[in-house]
Amino acid sequence: DWGESPAGPYLVTEYLSGGSLRNLLDASLAEGRLLSPAQAIKIGYETAAGLSAAHELGMVHRDIKPANLLFDANGLLRVADFGLVQVLDEAALTEPDEMLVGTASYVAPERGTAGPVDGRADVYSLALTLVEAVTGSVPLAGGSAPEVIVRRQGTNVEVPSLFGSATEIIARAGRADPTRRPTARELRNELIGATRGFSAPSRLRLPGALPDGTPPFQDAAVGGTDPTRVHEETIVAAAGFVEDAEPRPRW
Repeated sequence: DWGESPAGPYLVTEYLSGGSLRNLLDASLAEGRLLSPAQAIKIGYETAAGLSAAHELGMVHRDIKPANLLFDANGLLRVADFGLVQVLDEAALTEPDEMLVGTASYVAPERGTAGPVDGRADVYSLALTLVEAVTGSVPLAGGSAPEVIVRRQGTNVEVPSLFGSATEIIARAGRADPTRRPTARELRNELIGATRGFSAPSRLRLPGALPDGTPPFQDAAVGGTDPTRVHEETIVAAAGFVEDAEPRPRW
């Protein structure tokens, strides 16, 4: 819902009590843990499913990062904060007033050029996010926004081999040349195919969203639901896909 109040306009949105992937990674690092490759792959194909739905509506998110990937109480992921979204059919596809919009650590290299930007920029940012989830650091990051962009132009993202059968898939998503990256829909399908090479991931220990930290963690399962067993109907409905020929998650 939305409306006006004496304080100004407001939005009523879904309450996502599981917090963000940023919260989860920070809490995990504080305990000396990282996400497993299987957990990252699950996050990857859920994010790619949401991005694909947006891209097929002609929208580019432009700020994919762990802080904008949120979980509900059951561990189902939402792609949030479309405040910087850009419509693909707009006349100007470059950054407004020659300024970078978004978070420099996760920006795609083409965002620093005069050429058009499409959904594959979001795919690149997702590749960086998945690598960070299992290594604790963002590839090719550090320094000012122009330095990061220059470093990434012509340099592909290195993806650790611990991703197993998904290593090459994520590596293609992190290519410097956007024309050589998969679309979000292709990435989603390929990551789902990669689930056949892994056992089902353990449940995410989602940090609570309450400021006082109570409880500090909550199980990503409510009412007996196990979020590692993502129902096919959930993924299909979330991204608007109905074709029976598309791959389904093994977990």
